[in-house]
Amino acid sequence: MNMTVDQLLDVWEKLGVRERKVLLTVAMRLWAGQRRHGELVVEKKDWNYEALEEAIDASVYLACALNDRSEKAFGAMVADAEKEVNTGLSEDFLRTAESGAP
Repeated sequence: MNMTVDQLLDVWEKLGVRERKVLLTVAMRLWAGQRRHGELVVEKKDWNYEALEEAIDASVYLACALNDRSEKAFGAMVADAEKEVNTGLSEDFLRTAESGAP
């Protein structure tokens, strides 16, 4: 496909702000990759294998982010509970919290 700057600008004008940010992020990643590895050449790569490796890497990164988020949320929950206990929270609430009930 022979894409011109005019075609790209035409699409750009039709996009919302968030979509433009996504497009710009992808373009910046392509540019960074091109500077490091040269232009994309179809014959040089097994794109299915590359995609699989990247998907696995992304899964690891997402799992780490979720774990970090969960640890922070758990730490905040514990801090809130300690604050409540220190302010004279009822025994019923403590039993409920210990049982894991909502």
